[in-house]
Amino acid sequence: MTVMNRRRAAALRLTALAVVVVVLDAACSVPSDNEARAIDPTRMVRASSNKINCASPGVDLPSIKLRVYLVNTENEPPVATPVDRVLPQSDATPRAALEALFRCRVTTEETGGGLATVIPEETQLLGFETIVGAEPGYYLVRLGPLQNRGSKKADDLDKAAVAQIFFTVTAPGLTEEVKGLRFSIDGRAVAVNTDRRTVSQSDFVKRDDFLSSSPPNSPGNRTTVTNATAAVPGVERTTTTRGS
Repeated sequence: MTVMNRRRAAALRLTALAVVVVVLDAACSVPSDNEARAIDPTRMVRASSNKINCASPGVDLPSIKLRVYLVNTENEPPVATPVDRVLPQSDATPRAALEALFRCRVTTEETGGGLATVIPEETQLLGFETIVGAEPGYYLVRLGPLQNRGSKKADDLDKAAVAQIFFTVTAPGLTEEVKGLRFSIDGRAVAVNTDRRTVSQSDFVKRDDFLSSSPPNSPGNRTTVTNATAAVPGVERTTTTRGS
């Protein structure tokens, strides 16, 4: 190789090295930007709760109203009361209604009316599944750890929460009939309490485990908020007056 060729090769190597240094410097540098910018609220993550606002998702999205059950805390013992939730769903399945119960925030208006949920608010719904070997209508409700805000774990599922879940998946107008439920929490089959008994892991929570013979029903219209209330364990069925 001639002296000229060696010099040319060395120059090319130096040029390539300089390019690499420039690229690395650009990748590692933080550009200076002192301009104040508004935070995009859609990119913010709420650390305190994974609940969503279930107001109408918009006129351009197909949506459906689903009935779920909250607890009227102004009664003693509390009474389960139906409210509507709007979700972008195409089918009114028991699973969709249960997702609405777990995912949707209790509104300010509902709170002002004494309504709340006794399901630990950070608890996740992991599944709503048919049970192999069981006849149609019997399902397993799979929940994550029972966690309140701040990751504080609850010891067990309150019997009023069991009533909320049962009445929600048996609400009128859903596409499938639900006859009985089993529960698992954090991967473990659990017994749950109802008004009449403690239901073992191998048994099913059924309608006759509650004093109310059936949840309230609005004939002919699944989406109407009714004034009837369903008794939570320990309370006879009553009627209250609520605005629509």
